[in-house]
Amino acid sequence: MKVFLFDLLPYDGHFDAFKADRFMPYPLPGSHFDPEIAARSYAEHLAVWEEMDRLGYDGVGLNEHHTTPHGLMNSPNVMAAAAAQRTRRLKFFILGNLLPLHNPLRIAEELAMVDAMSRGRIMAGFARGVPREYKVYDVPMAESRARFDEALDIIIKAWTLDVFSHQGQYWSYKDIAIWPRPYQQPHPPIWIPFTGSRETIERAAAGNFGAAIHHTHRGVIDDMIAYFARCSRNTVTASGPSSSASWPMPGWPTTPRRRSRNMRRTSSTSTRSCGITAARRRASALTRRRAAISRPPRMTTCAPRTAPMRG
Repeated sequence: MKVFLFDLLPYDGHFDAFKADRFMPYPLPGSHFDPEIAARSYAEHLAVWEEMDRLGYDGVGLNEHHTTPHGLMNSPNVMAAAAAQRTRRLKFFILGNLLPLHNPLRIAEELAMVDAMSRGRIMAGFARGVPREYKVYDVPMAESRARFDEALDIIIKAWTLDVFSHQGQYWSYKDIAIWPRPYQQPHPPIWIPFTGSRETIERAAAGNFGAAIHHTHRGVIDDMIAYFARCSRNTVTASGPSSSASWPMPGWPTTPRRRSRNMRRTSSTSTRSCGITAARRRASALTRRRAAISRPPRMTTCAPRTAPMRG
């Protein structure tokens, strides 16, 4: 079993006075922002990650969110780059870059940079984001899935082809060869988080990608893992046996009866409650900072058999 901390990196301030009926107003005006608190928030979380590396944690989960004090990680790639210079073994599980909102070539380049800077400690997760973020970036929500699929194809081309061109619905490139290339070859392991979308589960299985599954209900988690396993088997059946075939490897929320005997457990991503809390408890110099956000749902991970986490 491997233990990862999933860190939302919240602003270390309290806004109870601004909440009506338990909900924070949106947008929360910048007049409530204190730059010193923000600087302290980043410094303390980087220090926790550094301590996690010393204590032997396997990795930290990063995320991308916008226009909310509940998550100050607008760019998980920037945070991974900063943390890579302060750690030696800790992996950076990015869950994930929001592909429909950004230029995919830029994401491919940034992740290749951070993978080189960290000497291969990047786990590249790609997500779609929440509706609010589409309004922020003025991207039609109806285009979300098509943009995601096209962006993911572009990133894989950029990482695996010496020179590539692409003519698509949303992006076009001609004769592109990115520098630097990823440190991990042919590319960092790709992960897709999902909470129940059939199309996303099918896309992850078809691409032989790892799956990061989180939901508040145990039964729903089991159902998603079972469907992911079925889709993976169908992919193998359609393509025939090959080195790229993948099978799900459920983490701790999965019941034993749902695990096939030829699946082996490889990882379990901790929630914030058993990640950052444990890290701060064991790091005496960092135990006095209180949590600023509520606990997120449970998360489990399923990795492709042919692409286990390197460690």
